[in-house]
Amino acid sequence: VLLTGSFFGWKISLPMQRDKDAFRLSITLPAGQHQYRFEVHRHTKGKIMQAPYIIHD
Repeated sequence: VLLTGSFFGWKISLPMQRDKDAFRLSITLPAGQHQYRFEVHRHTKGKIMQAPYIIHD
């Protein structure tokens, strides 16, 4: 499973690490709203999504 998003200009996909029955990836993002999507075997899954949470540092 790969993660791509507006924070990479939709040009980079990072691999997520499998952890038991989930996939994980930790990245630092600038403040603001971001869109993201998951890719499985290079096929896009789902629509572009807005991150459901706002985190203030």
